[in-house]
Amino acid sequence: MDQEKVNSRTERLLTQRFRVPHANLQSCRGVLRKEALLRMRGAAHGVWARDDIERNITISGGYVGESDALEGFVPPTNWDELKTAIETRHAVVVTGASGTGKTRAAKALVADLRDKIPGIRHVFLQGGPEKVHGDKDFRPVVYEIEDPWGRFRLEPASIPWNDAISEILRSAAPDRKFVITSRSDVLHESNPRSLKGKWLITLEEENYGPKERTALFENRLPGLSPRLQPIVLRYRQEAVERLTTPLEMHRYFSVLADGFESNENEAEYVRRCLSDAHQTSIETALINNVRQRGAWAWAAIVWGLFKARSRLTFNILPSIQAGLTKRQSDLEDGLEPYVNFLIAGRNLRQSEATLSYQHPRVELGLEEALKEKPGLSSRVLAYLIDVLIDLDRRTGTDWGTEGAANLVQAVRERSVVQLDLSTETQSHLDRWIDDRISGAGQDFKDDLTLAASVGSPNCIPAEIARWLLSRPKDKERWFFENWVVPARIPEWFQRIRADSRTKDICIAFITRELPHGHRFYPNDFATSIAGLSDGLEPAFADAAFSIVKDGYNPNADLIAAGAIVDLNRFEMIVSAAISYQRELSANPDDGFLLAVANGEYDDAAAEHYYESASEDGQTAGELLEWYVSERRANDGWQAIRDHAHAKGLLWTWIRVAEKAKNATTDEWLAIASAVEGESEERTLWETLRGSLPIELLPKLRNRIVPGDPNREIRVQALMTAIRDAPSEIIPAIRLLESAKDVRRMFELALDLAAANAADAKENQSAYGQMRVQILEALPAALAEAMNAVFSSQFEGLSRDALTFFQNVDAEGNTELKLVQAEILSRAAFDVSNLLEDILGSPDNSDVHIQVATNAVSIAARCGLWSVVEASLGHRFADVRQEALVVLAGRSGGPLTPELRSLANDKGHRVRETVLRLLKERPHPDNMDAILQLASDTWSAEQRYHEEVADYPIAQGAAVLLWNPPQINDKYISVIGKLFQQTADHDVKLALTRALVRNGSDEARKRVLRYALKTGNPPHHRLAAEALFQERQFVDAALAAEITDDQLLLRTAPVAFPLTLVVGACADTSRVISAAKELAAKQERRALLIPLAIAAAGREGSLAEQIMKLLPTKTADALSQTLEGTGKLSAEDLNGLGDVRTTETVKTGLSVFFENAKDK
Repeated sequence: MDQEKVNSRTERLLTQRFRVPHANLQSCRGVLRKEALLRMRGAAHGVWARDDIERNITISGGYVGESDALEGFVPPTNWDELKTAIETRHAVVVTGASGTGKTRAAKALVADLRDKIPGIRHVFLQGGPEKVHGDKDFRPVVYEIEDPWGRFRLEPASIPWNDAISEILRSAAPDRKFVITSRSDVLHESNPRSLKGKWLITLEEENYGPKERTALFENRLPGLSPRLQPIVLRYRQEAVERLTTPLEMHRYFSVLADGFESNENEAEYVRRCLSDAHQTSIETALINNVRQRGAWAWAAIVWGLFKARSRLTFNILPSIQAGLTKRQSDLEDGLEPYVNFLIAGRNLRQSEATLSYQHPRVELGLEEALKEKPGLSSRVLAYLIDVLIDLDRRTGTDWGTEGAANLVQAVRERSVVQLDLSTETQSHLDRWIDDRISGAGQDFKDDLTLAASVGSPNCIPAEIARWLLSRPKDKERWFFENWVVPARIPEWFQRIRADSRTKDICIAFITRELPHGHRFYPNDFATSIAGLSDGLEPAFADAAFSIVKDGYNPNADLIAAGAIVDLNRFEMIVSAAISYQRELSANPDDGFLLAVANGEYDDAAAEHYYESASEDGQTAGELLEWYVSERRANDGWQAIRDHAHAKGLLWTWIRVAEKAKNATTDEWLAIASAVEGESEERTLWETLRGSLPIELLPKLRNRIVPGDPNREIRVQALMTAIRDAPSEIIPAIRLLESAKDVRRMFELALDLAAANAADAKENQSAYGQMRVQILEALPAALAEAMNAVFSSQFEGLSRDALTFFQNVDAEGNTELKLVQAEILSRAAFDVSNLLEDILGSPDNSDVHIQVATNAVSIAARCGLWSVVEASLGHRFADVRQEALVVLAGRSGGPLTPELRSLANDKGHRVRETVLRLLKERPHPDNMDAILQLASDTWSAEQRYHEEVADYPIAQGAAVLLWNPPQINDKYISVIGKLFQQTADHDVKLALTRALVRNGSDEARKRVLRYALKTGNPPHHRLAAEALFQERQFVDAALAAEITDDQLLLRTAPVAFPLTLVVGACADTSRVISAAKELAAKQERRALLIPLAIAAAGREGSLAEQIMKLLPTKTADALSQTLEGTGKLSAEDLNGLGDVRTTETVKTGLSVFFENAKDK
């Protein structure tokens, strides 16, 4: 047979038997030729399976059997019910909303019948029921009848089906079957009374769960260009969650196929397409429905009713209908049928008698429809408003008028149509607004917004509302909702001020909206609103009182500005603010702060706490600042000094005096006297640093000489003295020396060191000079002792210098007590009592934590092991950590059980230290502690939604398991549970690698069995990756357990590492066999690349045999890659598999590919 005859027969088979489109004929023949050649080279051991041939024909647009309608069909969840109906009752009417796959399901039912009943005749029937009666051809037969009552609406020509349908269905028999489809809304409108419910099966979006929607997605994905497939695949979950019907999924992929718009990134592209598909699916169907039915008026009325009331009841429809009919006869008797039509089409949801939108897009669809006929829509909406108002005249309520107002607001704010109301209607709405706003009900804010939209210029409350809610015309600033003063003529203000309701409305706004609203008003708002009404100061005071306990309030300043006008009334606000501040300071969260200091939380949690704490009391502080500023300006600073709550105003007084720039020396002296011994004293010295009045030197001297129990006060005063009055320090030292107050001199030395560490770098020389001057001013022995404190040089002190430390009473100052212990311990004194006092102090400050930690070091140096061991249970994690380190350092052997138990410590720094020590001292007894640390979930930063978990302690512990001694088999299950529980993928991988590298043969088999299981692809992938990464521990026998089906059928991310294991570890014959099977599987040919790469690592000739099964271009590129002279490109994977396989190979072998970023 010559080539011409072969081509002719092949073409005839492809076009006639398999119906391949002529445009695809050449490409189909080329694919088949390539597949045949591959098998001649050994792929699939030379066997060409029927399924493989059919698959290639189908890809080219042909089909291979009678049931092509089943190709790509995704059965809904009630598919078995549909098949049962056609098999047992022999007829079914498939009904449902638009886009739910009714036609596709019907054709699939017919195709299923053609497969099950050989020779059954299929009649696609168009026309009336007489076509059924007139068909006398042979049986068996199945009639497919699509939309007999009309596609979008009931069509007059279709009415005969109403009378005939029952008779036709009753004629159904095993050899005479009927598959009928109809939209539920059209079927409802046709109202075929003779149609029994037993024939009906509904197909709705609920019949497509996540599994079915995923299948719809997967069926469509290969139809996209190879460039788009990996991008769309990354957003599969979002599409499956949002798109609920076959039609939506179809439209989604149709839009996707158009590709990117300009300057659009991946996420924007996909989300635009999702939005288009979802929106278009609902809105377009509804708009088409309105057009087909000519139902613009009813669309406008239904839209208007739901704007009037978000939920409606059937009970009100007759009254609405009667009112509409009265105004226009064309609107007679159409409302309820149209509502029923929307319910049947699943555009409206009915719960008993209550109606609501099925989806927000339904409202948008109705809105877009009514815009197509703006004149008609405007007229019928005006009718509806009048009808709603008329309802109240019969009921004596305002239900209808409120609804009418809501509707007017919606039309005007959304600029839907131009709405023209009669004078009578507008006057009625104005009167209703007058009553509603003046009453200042619980919905006052919403009422204001409503009034601003609905009321006419003649309505005073509406005018006030528009003034109060004014915002910039620049829409770019609307996000911030900044208020701007509306421009009004003087006559307008006169009219507003003359109205008796104005003041009440303003008071309600000030007391109810300003304190809690999100609109930003300027600080002079009180002045502006005074133009509307007098006597609003009490309202501002009430508003201020109501926000005292707020954190940040954007309107705090403007409220305070309005309230401060009446200082005497403001006193109640002052009392409340001070009381709240005391409440906050009296209830510090000591437990949480200690946990933060101990490292029990990540840095983000601590930062969040401090940010929140900084806002607590912020508004109270702002209100007090307004008061102190105003009272001081009006009545002088003496009024603050003599205030009944002067103590609670100290911090604010200092701040106001500093800002005012006009504080006199007398005022600063008064402040200094008031804050003496109070916590605010530290703020005073800090504030005056660099500008200390000379008159305050005695105050400063009196602080430096005696000191204070509060370390912060001492340090801040000393820093100010060094900056502003250094000459005061030496006289103070001499005074202390003459009084033999050694404790205070030592304390001063400690404070100087602390000040030196805290002050700016430019002042370092001043501290050095001061230290020299102090030492020069003292006797030798005392200077020696002071220098030891300054420099932390504790060795080699003279007997006289030691005497000072022996005799000093350091009670109440743990810093000094620590220095005392440091020095005396080096002179062989017993310091156990000093150390126990330090460790037993209740102080939780950062300074004391460091002091207590250093005390443990001293105890260890002194051999006070009972003190050190007791510190393992100390409340400070740093102390426990130090005790752990020094106890571990006592010997070079394995950690004791007590030290290993600290793997459970709450402080992450302690656990990190345990991990380090376990790494340094491997031992079989460490296993339980290592496993405990491998379950650790501490992270340096707070993990947010969908962020990758990062547990560094657990990662380190899991890696420790890689090293000897070998993991006992009894721990395999424990490690398996840790693998399941941890959220950190690095930990999971490290644990499985540990079993492969450092486990027994049984452990390696367990890992392989887990990799070969089904059910959790990410976990199986990690197990397979572990086997490859530790391939030197995987023998050929173990690798041989990976079957061809595992490589051909498992998800690509699992099959990929399994392929690497086979290529790296299996014997040659097994590798070649796997290569031939992969070459025969078109979807998986890309896996030949990792197979060859893994094989090349052990035997170059084996890799060459594999590469022969690849296309020549790809094989050449891979050969150059392995030789180091080139790299693979994305194009080398074209035609080698489905998108998941090619993307997995590209990602997993990224080091072998060119860096090409493709949208």
